Amino acid sequence: MRHKALIGAAALVMAGLAGSLHPAFDSLRIGLPYASLALLLLALTVRGWFRRLGLLLAVAGAVPVAALAWPAADMPTPTLRLLQHNLLYTNAAPTLAARLADQDIATFQEVWASEDTIRALPYDKEICLRRGTASTAVVSRLPVVARGCLDRAQAWMRVRTPAGDVTVLAVHLAWPWPARGGAQHRQIASLSRMIAALPQPVIVAGDFNQVSWSVAVARVAAASQTTVLPGLRPSYWIGGLLPLPIDHVLLPEGWTGSATLAGRHGSDHAAIAARITAP
Repeated sequence: MRHKALIGAAALVMAGLAGSLHPAFDSLRIGLPYASLALLLLALTVRGWFRRLGLLLAVAGAVPVAALAWPAADMPTPTLRLLQHNLLYTNAAPTLAARLADQDIATFQEVWASEDTIRALPYDKEICLRRGTASTAVVSRLPVVARGCLDRAQAWMRVRTPAGDVTVLAVHLAWPWPARGGAQHRQIASLSRMIAALPQPVIVAGDFNQVSWSVAVARVAAASQTTVLPGLRPSYWIGGLLPLPIDHVLLPEGWTGSATLAGRHGSDHAAIAARITAP
C-alpha cells in the first residue's frame, strides 16, 4: 500500500516538473509542494531503491518552489511603491482612496463595480474595460509618459520615476487548464507578443491565476524580461482551506523589492503592497 502511494505521489511530482510539455502538467505544478512533501514522508517509510528514488524526486519537486519561497529584505528607500489588488467585480472598493495615500502606483483587476470609485480618484488612470471580470486598471500619482490597453483588457502605463521611465502593466490571466479548454495557455501566447513590444524596463503585476513556480508565470516573465518578486504570499484561498499564491509582482532584471499581503478590503483576493528599488 505504501509503495503504491509512493508511486502515485512520484507520478504527480514528475508531471508537475514536466509543466512545459502541456498545460495540464502546468496545472499539476500548483500542487508541487504538497506532492513533494507527501513523497518525502512516504519515502521515509520504505527501504531500498524506492526510498532513494522517492527522496530524489521529492527534492527535485521542492527546488522550484524553494527558489522563490524566501522573501527579500525590506527596502529602506524604495524607488517605487506599488499596490496590486484584484478588487472582485462586485466590490465598489469604497476605501480605495485612503489605501492609495502612501502608494505611487496601483494595478487592479476585476474593475467593474469599482469603476466609478477609480474614476473619481485624483490621479492619472488607465482603465481597460472588457465584459466580465477581465477589466483592469493602472492608477498613478507619478507623471505619465504613455498609456494603453493590451488586448483591450490589460492596462499599462509608462511613468516617470526618480530612476527613469518604467512601464507598469496590470494583468489578469484566465484560470489554468482545463478551464475553458486551456484558455490561459492561449492567452499567454497572444499577450507575450504584445508584452515584448512594450518599452523597457517593465514591471508586471496582477492576478495570474497561477503559482509563481508555474511555467505560465515564467512565460510572462520571459516576454517582459522580468523575474518574480520572491516570497510565498497566499493571496487566494480555495474554500478557505487551500492557500494559493496566485497574485504576483514581476520586476525588471536587476531590480529588487519586497512585498507583503495588505488585506482583502471586500475582495476574495488579498492585496499585495510592494516596495521596489531600481539598481
